[in-house]
Amino acid sequence: MKSEDGTNVIVQPPCGAIRGILEISAFGYEYANFYDIPYAKPPLGPLRFKDPEPLEPWSDLLDASINAPNTLDTQVLNEDCLKLNVYTKYARLEHNPQPVMIFITGGWFLRCPAHKDEVGPEFLLQKDVVLVTFKYRCGALGFLSSDDPEIGVPGNAGLKDQVMALKWVQQNISAFGGDPNNVTIFGCSAGGCSVHYHMLSPLSKDLFHSAVIMSGSAFYPRGLTPKLNLTTRLARKLGWRGRGEASAFQFLRGVDVKTIKAHEENLLTEQEQDNGLTSIYGAVLEAYKSRMCMIPEHPEEMLMGDTTYWYPIYKALMSRLRYSQIGVTAPTWLYNFAYESPELYKHRLIPTSGFPGVSHADDLLLLFPNNGGFGIPRKGTPEYHMMQLMVEIYTSFAINGNPNNELLTKIMGEWKPATRTRPTICCNIANPPQIMDLPEKDRVIFWEGLYEDSKGQANTFRRRISEKYSRKNFTWKDIEDIIQ
Repeated sequence: MKSEDGTNVIVQPPCGAIRGILEISAFGYEYANFYDIPYAKPPLGPLRFKDPEPLEPWSDLLDASINAPNTLDTQVLNEDCLKLNVYTKYARLEHNPQPVMIFITGGWFLRCPAHKDEVGPEFLLQKDVVLVTFKYRCGALGFLSSDDPEIGVPGNAGLKDQVMALKWVQQNISAFGGDPNNVTIFGCSAGGCSVHYHMLSPLSKDLFHSAVIMSGSAFYPRGLTPKLNLTTRLARKLGWRGRGEASAFQFLRGVDVKTIKAHEENLLTEQEQDNGLTSIYGAVLEAYKSRMCMIPEHPEEMLMGDTTYWYPIYKALMSRLRYSQIGVTAPTWLYNFAYESPELYKHRLIPTSGFPGVSHADDLLLLFPNNGGFGIPRKGTPEYHMMQLMVEIYTSFAINGNPNNELLTKIMGEWKPATRTRPTICCNIANPPQIMDLPEKDRVIFWEGLYEDSKGQANTFRRRISEKYSRKNFTWKDIEDIIQ
């Protein structure tokens, strides 16, 4: 890496020369920003809906020093989206490769917020890590599929985009001061589902070394999507009157991306919604083996209702613990984010209409400064101290493969990984933080017993819950009534 002048910096990775821009963070350290680096061919024209294809190296200098505006047109409606951002501290790069953290954004597989305004680097780069964020195809563009090999759209293009980004990191991150032999992937919600799929899929083998699943799982109800003939549904909604999937895909390749994005949702029938379907785009079981087959097997049947977050995470944890007994898997730590703060309530990513308690994805506010909301907490405030704890946990795990650190152990002692005898031991990140059993322990064990003892009864139970409580949040008294 070399400095071009006082503000720019140029790197020479195998993909081609890239210009970035230097910046001083709010914490006083200097770091380099590289925005919108392409990691695969633009999925345009005949490549729309298809698996991603490798990008040839470029010969001219790529200017990655300009941060495009965070607008609907640039971030959602731009189909040429297979691009990534690299944030790295310029000093000390020549002799000290740094662990790499790759964040996979969530958004119900409908949007991919990877802009610096939403997932900025300044919290995490207080430590010696390189941060990579990236965009991938979402919605119809990333997750339409066909069982017909002749059509060549087996599905999961959005997940395969992620694989291409991981490959790009392996091939190029050394030029940014990153260590390709120490890569941690982490993601929240749909991003958490994605992380789990990368842990399971042979396509992602050897592309990363540790992983953090945040509020998501391959066993999560949004993790695997039923096949609903969405291609023909969407095409008919947009005016297609032909016959067959091949004709529908051909029609959709000629439709403006703005039109597709405007109509890709609301394709479920009322009956499907009553049956509990909440999302139509996401990972699918691929019907045939292709060059980039991502999901050749079904991960697990999924439950509904109160299992939305806790049971799938517990299920994933238990599957890892079973294999750990024969030395097949790495240690696994569990944390529960329960930190409540009026300041976080004001800027949370998932609005909850004034309901108390912690919301889905609140922990992201303490990992990434959000320029449209929470931002950087004032030094000395409870939020500032909690942000520092979260940063220590995540970066310690990325650097050492262990989330324990001096700050954490000083506050609450050693955080031990889960075991078969104590699978729900966790770091409860609250006020105050403490090591304890998962607060929802009894609930997840209830679902585990119900599901494992009788899958047929669990299916009946799921249907009865869906019929009676699909439009409200039910209580444990409601569950007891259904069981009886």
